[in-house]
Amino acid sequence: MDDCPLKTIIYSDSSSAITAISSNSLSENEAVTATREIIASLKSNGTRTRLTWIPSHTGMEDNERADRLAAMECNTQDGERVNNSLSPKEMVSIVRANWATNLLRNQQTCKKSCIQMRSRIDPEADLSCRFGCAAIGNTRHILESCLRNEEFRLKIRQFFSDRNLELNANTSMLGLNPAIETDSQFKIRNLTTQFLTQSALINII
Repeated sequence: MDDCPLKTIIYSDSSSAITAISSNSLSENEAVTATREIIASLKSNGTRTRLTWIPSHTGMEDNERADRLAAMECNTQDGERVNNSLSPKEMVSIVRANWATNLLRNQQTCKKSCIQMRSRIDPEADLSCRFGCAAIGNTRHILESCLRNEEFRLKIRQFFSDRNLELNANTSMLGLNPAIETDSQFKIRNLTTQFLTQSALINII
C-alpha cells in the first residue's frame, strides 16, 4: 500500500455511524470527532476518503433468517411483551416532578382560586406565601423556609447544619443527593417524613 494513496474506502455496517461522520453538524461523540480529524488529515495529504455502507447480514443465511423473523414479528406483534424498566435516575426525575407539582398546587389552592389563574386574570394578584412570609409561595419556600413550618423543621435543619450540608428541597431533603452517604440519606428521608407529617403537609401531597 502506498504511503499516501489517492483514495481510501472505509466499509462499515453501521449506517448511523457513516451518517454522523459525514454530517456537517457538531458532534459530542469523541469517536466521531476523532474520525473526522483523521479524514481531514488524510485529505490534507492528498488522500480522499470514501465511506461505504455494507449490510453485514447479506449472504449469511442465519442472520438473514433472523432479520426476516424480526420483520414478521414487527408486523404481527403477537409475541411476548418485554417490559423495559426505567432507570433509578429516570424514576427519581418523574417522581420529583410530580411530587413538586402536586405539592405546590394543593398548598396554593386550599379550596381557593388557583394563584396562577388569579395571576392571569389579575396581573397584580399577590403570589406571595399565603402564611405572610415575604417570599413567593413555591415548593422550595414551603419546605425550606416558610415560617409557619419552622418549628417542625428544627430537627432536620439541625441534622443538615451538624454535617455542613445544604438544606435543599429539590435534592437533599428527599434523600436523593448522590454526594451524601447512604446512611445519612436514609436518616434524611426519615426526618423529612417526620417534618411533613408533623407540619400536616403530608395531607396535601
